[in-house]
Amino acid sequence: MDEERTSGIERAVFGAVGRVDIDAWLGRHLGARLGGDLAHILFRSGRIAAVYGAALSDGRQVAVKVHRRVADLAYLNAAAACQRRLAQVGYPCPEPLDGPATTDGLTAVIETLCSDGEPGNSHEPSIRRAMAHALFEQLELLRGAAVDGLVAGAPAWARYDRGPWPQPHDPIFDFTTTPPAFTWLDDLARRAAGVLNHAGPADCVAHADWTCGNLRFQDGQVSCSYDWDSLAAAPEAVLAGLAAGSFTEGGTGADTPTTEEVTGFLRDYEQVRSPFSEAEQRIAAAAVTWVLAYNARCQLSFLPPGGRPARGSSLEALTTHPDAYLNLRW
Repeated sequence: MDEERTSGIERAVFGAVGRVDIDAWLGRHLGARLGGDLAHILFRSGRIAAVYGAALSDGRQVAVKVHRRVADLAYLNAAAACQRRLAQVGYPCPEPLDGPATTDGLTAVIETLCSDGEPGNSHEPSIRRAMAHALFEQLELLRGAAVDGLVAGAPAWARYDRGPWPQPHDPIFDFTTTPPAFTWLDDLARRAAGVLNHAGPADCVAHADWTCGNLRFQDGQVSCSYDWDSLAAAPEAVLAGLAAGSFTEGGTGADTPTTEEVTGFLRDYEQVRSPFSEAEQRIAAAAVTWVLAYNARCQLSFLPPGGRPARGSSLEALTTHPDAYLNLRW
């Protein structure tokens, strides 16, 4: 059956329909918003939203990101404005072409299709350095951007003000009950959030899912970046720490950075910024710990009773050395 060919994320977004229905929706949306006919689908992907590469009959190629119901339009508009600001000055990200806009109750953003470069190995110092430098560049370019819509709609792993725990970013995760053997994880996240909640005003904006899996590289530099609906507004040390705690995700090798890799990322960041103060180091370390704890809590949702955390996971790293990241200084 056609319904059996749809992915889990497509079913979460579109419901119990087949690909013929999904492609028909894409055709209607693209026709209404860009005035072009859908020629064919280039790719289908996505984790939290459904993402499509689409070729139009006039030769244009675009990416379409379709969000689950009900989309936060204020947040998506604020994120698109920041992404457009970056793209217009040549930052390596797709340029928003339309949206967020809604067709038949589903909201999508359309952007240019960016595929420059190749995936990278974030465990290589040169790739790590490129990621840290590109993060600082986007913070600088987005200084002064409006933050109101971004604070309310930031992704769950950046919502330390609601921790522990915020509503998870995907309903497949269950944060309602922590197994007795892992209540220490709740305490660790609570201590990290306590530091972050006193870090100061949300005066900077950056990509809050700045992971290797969302990037492409060319000639030792970031050449393309994705998922710009994962922006957050926070103090600079918080944003740098969130990235330092998750930058290895989606790349080659273990998803969880070692303590040495975390401090390496933050030192790389300081190369183009300036040294963090002692107070800022404490805040960045708390942000590292918070995002690792959030990821560990997601992993805990699928750990069977008596099971052992997966090798290389955030849950394993924090189980072995709970305070190692929180105590980092460099």
